Amino acid sequence: MKIDIIRHSEWAGTKFTLHLLSQILRKIKLETAQQEPQWAHVALDLTPVGFSTGLLFTQDHVFQADVDIQNSRIQVNVDGDIHSISLEPSRSVKWYHDEIFSALSSRGIDLKINPKPQEMAYTAPLNEDDAPLEFDQQMIEYGFWLGDEQTDIPLFFCPALSVSV
Repeated sequence: MKIDIIRHSEWAGTKFTLHLLSQILRKIKLETAQQEPQWAHVALDLTPVGFSTGLLFTQDHVFQADVDIQNSRIQVNVDGDIHSISLEPSRSVKWYHDEIFSALSSRGIDLKINPKPQEMAYTAPLNEDDAPLEFDQQMIEYGFWLGDEQTDIPLFFCPALSVSV
């Protein structure tokens, strides 16, 4: 089996978009999760289709925010009421920030985060930068499929599978 290697430059923009979305979700966890040593409470949970804040509690509400990479969407679930935000090219980090916080606010969760990105060279506030971001679902699929045309399900979405080279 021959596996093509995806170049970072081929999906750098999409990876950057996912990184910024993870910054927003981590900051939500920072504000709402019980504090743990070594900042363990801000780690995002991996899910079968992406990553998540996991279950959080605030202001008499239970909620969770998920980035569903497989289906190109963010889901904000507050008390069982789910708001879906589609991941699309040319949207800005400000747009995603505003959509996530609007979904929370409209369901009774008023939350503020420090919008400054952490531990990355990018410094524009997450709630202000209107620059369009890249999101290429095909590159994500290609990256997770590791370029193997013979594989039906990428290993990311089916960890029980193994690759024999």
